Amino acid sequence: MEVLLFFTADFASADSSGKLNVMGIFTQINAPSLPVIIPQIHIVAQLEFDRSESGQHHIIFLRLYDPEEKELFTIPNEFVVPTSGYTAPVQVNVVNAIQRVLVETPGLYYVRLFAGDAHIKTIFIHVVAAAQPEPQGEG
Repeated sequence: MEVLLFFTADFASADSSGKLNVMGIFTQINAPSLPVIIPQIHIVAQLEFDRSESGQHHIIFLRLYDPEEKELFTIPNEFVVPTSGYTAPVQVNVVNAIQRVLVETPGLYYVRLFAGDAHIKTIFIHVVAAAQPEPQGEG
């Protein structure tokens, strides 16, 4: 298995023909204040398999970690690698929409892709809290 694409976006979908539709790829969230609830995050991976793996069952896991590397959640994804009449490798799109993600602290959040227990790839989401205005003194 090779990871061709792995990212976060505002929206993503994949149709039955294998076409990936994506809007708003991001690596940073600018929160007006913390804690904040992010209404929706799409985590997208495009995986490539050798044609010899057609018909094989796979399970991958997407795990989100906070800046202290505490696991916030795990999303399992099960699929069978499709068969192809071509000699080219086979691609599988994995799209997960996560609703109402609670972000309590600024810093780097990690999204890690695992195949079984094997860590395959990591991406980051940098959460930045907006600067709070300085209190105005009396003068």
